[in-house]
Amino acid sequence: MKNLLFILISFSIISSNVNAQFLKKAKVVNHSGDALYVGWDNKIELHCDAINIEDIKVICSHGTVVIKDGLFIVNIPYEEGLEKQDALLTFIKSENGTPKKFRRIKYPIKYISSPEVEFGGKTSGVISADAVKKTRDIRIYMENCPGDLTYTIIKYQFLYKPKDAGASTFQVHGASLCSNCEKMLVDPKAGDIIIAAKVWADITTQGEKLIPGSLILTVE
Repeated sequence: MKNLLFILISFSIISSNVNAQFLKKAKVVNHSGDALYVGWDNKIELHCDAINIEDIKVICSHGTVVIKDGLFIVNIPYEEGLEKQDALLTFIKSENGTPKKFRRIKYPIKYISSPEVEFGGKTSGVISADAVKKTRDIRIYMENCPGDLTYTIIKYQFLYKPKDAGASTFQVHGASLCSNCEKMLVDPKAGDIIIAAKVWADITTQGEKLIPGSLILTVE
């Protein structure tokens, strides 16, 4: 009887040590960054060699969680006012048939911002002549954006209108300006106007999309 009791106590100690090591080593990585985004498949990765992901259940206070390709996919449906709230993720591991919480992580909830076309760090208004000379491409800017949401620019129309001359329009493929566009930007003057319109981009999970609106800048 004493031997059996000793074995049970030893097993309990070993099990506790293993769980303690698991808690210490388990690392949670949020592919979206420092927040969870509404309407996005937020990918949560659990790093720990001592556990099988299939043995872990994750509960989200504001959405659903499924396992796909070794990741926990957290989806938060749209609802007004969520940007003022936090989502709580609870990780649960089953031990001898009994579910036990071993990690809780809180993330702020954010809405994905609408994309804007950016040139020289500007999305509208005025731009310095020096910034115009140094810029050789357009980019997509989003104030709030998951870390794994990408925009690859496919094509756009670039228009340059000197203050005292007619406008020149170019069809550009890719994000980088064409050589003819660059020639127009060699000596920008105050009052010149830059426009990037009909910008098409390849967006993660969505394919090719037309970015709404146009970029309009005036050289100061």
